[in-house]
Parts: sequence; C-alpha cells; structure tokens
Amino acid sequence: MIAVRIAAAGVVLAACVVQPGAAAAKVEFDRERLTGFVENADVRQAFGWSEATLEERAARVKLEHVHFVHENYLVTCGGPAAAWTHHLQGGVDFLKATVEPNGFRLVPGPGISSMTSEPEPGWDCPAELGRPAGTKVTAIELRSCTVGWGLLVTFDKTAAQLRGDKWQLPPDGEGQCYPPRSRPKDTAGG
Repeated sequence: MIAVRIAAAGVVLAACVVQPGAAAAKVEFDRERLTGFVENADVRQAFGWSEATLEERAARVKLEHVHFVHENYLVTCGGPAAAWTHHLQGGVDFLKATVEPNGFRLVPGPGISSMTSEPEPGWDCPAELGRPAGTKVTAIELRSCTVGWGLLVTFDKTAAQLRGDKWQLPPDGEGQCYPPRSRPKDTAGG
C-alpha cells in the first residue's frame, strides 16, 4: 500500500505511484463499468485507522480511478541524446461511494482528463534535460509507453492506492503507442 499527500485533484496523476501487487485483498473493482466494492477493513488498513475513526470519517472518504499514458523518448537537443518521459494523457474518475455497513459501494461519477502534444524537432528542449534556455529539439524517438491505472482512496489531502497496475508497450510501425484499457495478455508477467 502506498500513501501520498496531494495538493489538488490534478496533482494526483503526477503523484500516483502505481505498483503491481499493491492491491488490497478484498477490493472489487470493474474498470470498464467503474463499479465495485471496497471493504471497511481495506480503508482502515490504508490509513491506519481504527473502526471508530473510520466510522467518524466515512462520509468524507473519496474513491478515485486514475489512469495515464506516459511516452518514453530518446531526445536530442544541444548535447547527447537523453531519455525523457512525456506525460501524454491522464484522467481521474471521481467515483460515487455509498457508505454501507461493511464498506463502500462504488458507481461512476464525474471525470476529468487531459492530453498534451508530444514535442517535435524545432520545439524547445524539455526543461528536465537541463539544456540552456532556447535549445531546440533536433531529433526525437519514441522508445516505449508506460500505461497504468490505480484505484485510490482519499481523505482530506492524503491518498492511498488500493489496486493498480502499469505496463510497458512498444511503439507500433507508425511510431505510436495505442494502449488498451487492460494489460495485454502477452505481457501479463511484465
């Protein structure tokens, strides 16, 4: 289980650390329908709460489904080629959670998403590469995409991951990655 502090919903995408195996044992979640059930014990474990604390705070607990696509590039600009990750796409589905005696029933709620354009030759070099201001991209090669999702439980500005996964996809012959909503069967071990 991974807990992180967040400042706002938009930060969740950057702060979400999706790690396979972080799943709580009793969490049921259908990513296609955005429905499921999270037992009280899983929420208590995520935050280290007692039964009394959960009972007091249950109405303010939120559950979110986050998903993302990161493109992993080799970028050349003003020096040797360097690895760089572009946060192409991300989204958050704010699930409606009905408090029940044993846990939280999840149904779809509103969502937000964003998508950005990948850099091209002639664009400014990504700041993360530490090149001087005004240095332009001269070459860029897509090496892979990292695709992932997480089911987060949040309270105030603290979030913990209940379930999630991420995987790598190679680019196709057109130099693009088109990720499916679930892990491809041929990479299930990776």
